[in-house]
Amino acid sequence: MQILAQLALIVLCLLMFRVERKYKLAILLLSAICFNSVRIYAIPFGLSIYVLCFSFILSEFSRLKKDIKEVKNTILRPLMYSVILATVILAIHSPHYDNLTQYIRLAINECIAKYFVLCYAFLSIRKEDDLRPVFRISYYGLLVLTLFALFNHVTKSAFFINEMYRGMALTDVMQDAGNNYTYSERFRVQAMFFNPFDYGYICILLLLFTWYGYIKSFISKKRFYMIIGCCLYGIIACGCRTNMLCCLIGVFVYVLFAFDLKKRTKYFAVCSLLGIILFSSIPFLQEKANEILSIFDTNSSMSGSSIGMRVLQYTAVMNHVRDHFLLGRGLDYFLIDMGWREGKQYLVDQDLFGLEGVLMNYLLERGFLGVCFYLFFYVYVLYFFYKHKSVDKNISALGISILVTYLAFANMTGELNSVFPTLLITGICLKVLYMNIICKKIRNKHEIQHRNPGI
Repeated sequence: MQILAQLALIVLCLLMFRVERKYKLAILLLSAICFNSVRIYAIPFGLSIYVLCFSFILSEFSRLKKDIKEVKNTILRPLMYSVILATVILAIHSPHYDNLTQYIRLAINECIAKYFVLCYAFLSIRKEDDLRPVFRISYYGLLVLTLFALFNHVTKSAFFINEMYRGMALTDVMQDAGNNYTYSERFRVQAMFFNPFDYGYICILLLLFTWYGYIKSFISKKRFYMIIGCCLYGIIACGCRTNMLCCLIGVFVYVLFAFDLKKRTKYFAVCSLLGIILFSSIPFLQEKANEILSIFDTNSSMSGSSIGMRVLQYTAVMNHVRDHFLLGRGLDYFLIDMGWREGKQYLVDQDLFGLEGVLMNYLLERGFLGVCFYLFFYVYVLYFFYKHKSVDKNISALGISILVTYLAFANMTGELNSVFPTLLITGICLKVLYMNIICKKIRNKHEIQHRNPGI
């Protein structure tokens, strides 16, 4: 299985040099769905996310100047400048990054395979119809993902993950790879992801993305219901309260911005009635609802995090950065200096256990300035969607719901592998909205010329 997955990844990399941009975008999204844990061990940075991003850049190298020029005239320009500046400051201030190899690794992790993904998606679309292959290929990817999830669920074995990590030297935190979650008191389905949180999260993104595709007639009704079923199964079967709550948040935000008041009222009324009926008649749903609510209960016996635990973690973080508030302690401080990389039992400060939440991690390692860069990036994009929601409320609603869902997820359980698929879909939303803004300006110009022929 490991060899087959590696061969499939190599084929996808080669296809990057043969297919149109819209298919390259589809390949990147497919990799986020099915190839998250696949790596080519024979080369450095062989993880799927790295090799596919490298392949995309190399395949577009001849058009690099045109691409940079296109990006410069958009919202992406200040965003990319802020990302590069934040990365440079982080490299200078991080004591564990003191040689060329480490700087290259930092540039890849923070830019090429992370925030630059927004540009890859933006540049891959020339017209809205280019999204058809993206929806089609992501649909087949989701079916494959769900098949592995069902196998994982029935056999109580994370077969795919165990195969992908076979022969790899793992840190103590990663020991037992996929079986770590099959042994725990709360069995969690991982499907093709190392962490079940990532499986549930990708299902949330695909649910929201597919909803938009169905509204725009990119997806048939039959296929839409299939996708909804697969996504809801993943969100529930992953066994993570965070994902269930984030799903509710994402759907709420999408409905809030995508539909008019009358339609929104109808949706909320139907969903509320259905929810009450299902909750009162199905014990399984009552159990899941209690799990979600236990997040807010500091005395809950449910394993996992709670609001009280996060308050304790924030207090511990503030203690560690009291003399380094502006720039933090440097990247990998939590992994190396605090001992998390060696194993849970080696953690120097047990109050930092897990360090759940991206903001507290950024505050610890990047300081107040790093948090400001982070917030600027996402708040600026959110503001752009909100500002232009009158141009295309559906794509703006999708962009806002995707980002709000990500921010909720990342600050409940950490970023994990959520940034790559989030920024892929966000980049799609930005490009579609940009195209619609340009079309609106052209229409307005023609209307003015029609009313005033002398202009």
